[in-house]
Amino acid sequence: MNDKGVSLPNTLTPEMKAEIETMTALSGAELDRELTNIMVAQHQKEVEMFPDQAEIAKTLDVKKYAEDLPESDVVRAPTRVTSDWGW
Repeated sequence: MNDKGVSLPNTLTPEMKAEIETMTALSGAELDRELTNIMVAQHQKEVEMFPDQAEIAKTLDVKKYAEDLPESDVVRAPTRVTSDWGW
């Protein structure tokens, strides 16, 4: 991704560390539910960043990706999954 002017984090945030600590105390269905909730919440945060990233993208293909992805089924999938499971 560096060739596209995009840098990826290489450390865990305090929030991530807390989530890992919470999950290590869980098992079975509780762990599944918590992990799914965390993944959906993180996914939603990331999708909310796409408009900003489209504005500051340094290459045309990254800009287009950031502009197009929020309209895709990939973005809506986590909400469908959790509602199908009754969460």
